[in-house]
Amino acid sequence: MPRLSARRRLCPFPLGLALPFRYGCALMGRRSGVETTIDILHAFIERRRWRQAELARRIGITVPALRKHLLELSRLLPLDNTEDRPDVFWHLPRDWHPAGVILKGPEVAALVRLLGRAPRSADRNRVIAMLLQRDARLPDTSRVHPPALSIEESEFLPLVEDAVAKRQPLRMKYLSVRRGEADWRVASVARVMPGPPSRFLAVCHRSGELRAFRVGDIQAAHLDSNERFLESDSAEVERRARKSVDGWFNNKEGTVVFTVQADAARWVVRNLPEGMNAEPSGDGSLRVIASASGLEVVARFVVGLGASANCETPELERAVHALARGALGTDRAKPLDARSVARIRARD
Repeated sequence: MPRLSARRRLCPFPLGLALPFRYGCALMGRRSGVETTIDILHAFIERRRWRQAELARRIGITVPALRKHLLELSRLLPLDNTEDRPDVFWHLPRDWHPAGVILKGPEVAALVRLLGRAPRSADRNRVIAMLLQRDARLPDTSRVHPPALSIEESEFLPLVEDAVAKRQPLRMKYLSVRRGEADWRVASVARVMPGPPSRFLAVCHRSGELRAFRVGDIQAAHLDSNERFLESDSAEVERRARKSVDGWFNNKEGTVVFTVQADAARWVVRNLPEGMNAEPSGDGSLRVIASASGLEVVARFVVGLGASANCETPELERAVHALARGALGTDRAKPLDARSVARIRARD
């Protein structure tokens, strides 16, 4: 049996390329399918475009045999052909490589900058270190300090992303902040919103409704192939994403509005949570509009503005007053009895 050369034995195969075992059984005097495939790949590594007849001569096989191999490879690689009669040309993208995509210097630098702005995590730091080790001329991101993912986000965010990409239900032990306890539930992820804090929209298998979840509240999770993936209403997903305020959403309809005095307008414009829209006025003040589905978030923001904000919507005003009374402790004050009221009036 003829032995393969070192070049052929060590040739890297494209990611995901699987060859039938029968191709490895080369018979004496016959060219094996794996040898032909390796030579075709080497030819395209050297040149990205070949005339079909020229490539057949290069490989040492007939044109029909070459075409059969190329058609099989086109199912695994971005291999395409064009006709320029009487010739047929086969070509691969210039940035194709057996192990992945070839990036040029400026593209690698842009990738490092993007990674530098990504939330801090062990994976992010490891990839940056690997790239910098390959080329010390790449931009140093050590002084770029984005927010960090929590331990739970670093562990479970990739799993949530896999759930939506693979369309497999996510079985998770999830902490309900409202109830103060964790239990197991199944959800079909519809949209991931990386943070921090990282959130995702998913159809809850228990209620059958679209719910919002925080990745940081997951305590354990795995993909569950035994459960059926529940499709979400794409229109409802878009509505939830459009009407949420800083990731918060409930089923309230309508809008809430508040105005901001000119002295605080510049700060408010720079610090408005996502989902709030500011409309400037001629006197320098702002009119801020948000979906009523984010009422709680809007109310907390308005409380922080103090006397610089004024509520136009009665529902928002009531929510702001409730928060302010709670913060001051007035809701917990004891009511005055008749004798105490009489003494106070006498002093007046």
